Amino acid sequence: MKIYEYPVVELERAGETYRIPTRLDWRVMLVLAQIGGWEPDDRGDYESTYLLAPGVIISEEEAHQLGQSLESILDDVPDFDIPLTGKIIPLEYFSGIRKYQIKAFAEFCERGGFEVL
Repeated sequence: MKIYEYPVVELERAGETYRIPTRLDWRVMLVLAQIGGWEPDDRGDYESTYLLAPGVIISEEEAHQLGQSLESILDDVPDFDIPLTGKIIPLEYFSGIRKYQIKAFAEFCERGGFEVL
C-alpha cells in the first residue's frame, strides 16, 4: 500500500471520530509533534506503524504526549498564510488559517487514546 492511497485518516475512540483530510497532513502533524518533543513508542518501523498500518492504537499516555507536544509548537507556527511552493516545511505547512488544525488535533489528543483507521 502506498502512503497516499487512502486520503483521509480517521482517528476513533468511543463516541468520537476525528478526521484528518489527507495522509500528508497526518504525516506533517506527527513531524510537528516530534519537533515539540513527542517520541513515538518503539513499535518497530515508524513508517509502517504510524503512517501505513490501519488499526494502530495510540494509548491515552501517548495521545496526551502528542497533544502537549503540538501545543508547545503553536507559537512557532506563523499566524499568516505561507504559500506551499514545493519543499514542505513543517512549521509553515499549517500556517495562517490552517493553524487551527494543530490546535484542534492537540485538543482531540488531550481527551484520550484512539485508534488510527
